[in-house]
Amino acid sequence: MSLKGIVLSVLLGVFALIIAPYIPILNAIILALLLGIIISNVFTLPSGFDSGISFSSKYLLEIAIIFLGFGISFQDIANLGWQLAVILILTIIIVLFATIYLAKLFTCRTSTGYLVGFGTAICGSSAIAALAPKISENKKDAGIAIAVVNLLGLVGMIALPLIFSEKMIAEKIALIIGGSLHGVSNVAGAGYAINEHIGDLAITIKLGRVALLAPAMIFFNFIINKDASIRSNLKLPYYIVGFILASTLVTFISLPSDLLSSFRWIGNALLTISMAAIGLNIHFKHLYKEGKVALGFGAVIFLIMIAIIMLLYYLLYQF
Repeated sequence: MSLKGIVLSVLLGVFALIIAPYIPILNAIILALLLGIIISNVFTLPSGFDSGISFSSKYLLEIAIIFLGFGISFQDIANLGWQLAVILILTIIIVLFATIYLAKLFTCRTSTGYLVGFGTAICGSSAIAALAPKISENKKDAGIAIAVVNLLGLVGMIALPLIFSEKMIAEKIALIIGGSLHGVSNVAGAGYAINEHIGDLAITIKLGRVALLAPAMIFFNFIINKDASIRSNLKLPYYIVGFILASTLVTFISLPSDLLSSFRWIGNALLTISMAAIGLNIHFKHLYKEGKVALGFGAVIFLIMIAIIMLLYYLLYQF
């Protein structure tokens, strides 16, 4: 395996991590992806880079998922209370079923549609990164899906605070923001733009949603692989097992905050590097062809998710 592709991916990822804090509308993950896409379309990389880029886009991505598990505690679900937890769980289940049906209706590439729907239902880029190795050998699918959910998350972060008023029930606004927006940064941006109380509650709801990543993956795997055996569907890849173990560990054992911060940073850094590698495999022609369909599909799934949350809130809190 050539080191050239790994070195290039690392350099782009590190550059994105350094520059991203100075670009408010982009996080490091999406910036690294964009940098990779630009490089792959402006320059013709020699074939000697291919094996290193492939390694970075696959194995570094899988290792990143394990480290990201240290940032998720199952206690976050318990903290929501039964009503909010029920709304989130039902919403995710309905959205995942809608993803399968609408992906066919939109004639969206199946794996890309599944990744966009799963990323919308759970936690954006991290959810897509976790599911991608399981359902798609084509790394371009993950790149397109991540670009779509980040764009929609940015739009939602700007739009939702303008739509909702502080005069509305704080819990309802926080539920819509924390239960529908794609990334934690999107939730924080939208929630705190209204007020601190809504921001805090929206983040708590979002963390509860993120904690459902592993169960949602198992459930989604069952419904997209109906013909497979139960044993086959329950067989999780090593990185998801590692993710579950890491989340379980932080749920029941109090680890030093500095150690947890380091693990989360490593996970984010590896994810950023892997996104740069994925971007190096994407060309504008493919991005335009697949991306415009995926964007429309993602927008519909996002709106459906908001509608489901509002309906379930009404049913559980008004009766």
